[in-house]
Amino acid sequence: MNRPAYYKAMFYVASAFNWMMAAAVLSGAIAAVGISVPLDALGKELLCLFIAVFGYGYYLVGRDVTRNEGIVVLGIVGKVLFFGLLAGNAIAGRVPFRVLLPASGDLVFVILFFEFLLNGRTSSR
Repeated sequence: MNRPAYYKAMFYVASAFNWMMAAAVLSGAIAAVGISVPLDALGKELLCLFIAVFGYGYYLVGRDVTRNEGIVVLGIVGKVLFFGLLAGNAIAGRVPFRVLLPASGDLVFVILFFEFLLNGRTSSR
């Protein structure tokens, strides 16, 4: 697989990951595996909306990996802050530490997105 095809697939997987996480939280499926989301209905809907919108951004990057690198930077910032917020709340005892399990996927994508910014932009052009 060549670099542009790899990055295209990576961003499509990142998009699907976000959309699946949003659906899991919204549908309550994430609660079925023992991860509670301590939000009221509106808060849960807003959280899922923003997760899904970020997913759409990754989809746009996947469509053309030579453009939209600002979305990649925004994704890195968002994923780091999201994981940090969850980790801080887990340390403070407001949410269980198991919420970090699905969110750790965000850290994997942070590394992949950084690699794309360092190497992928030039190899994809």
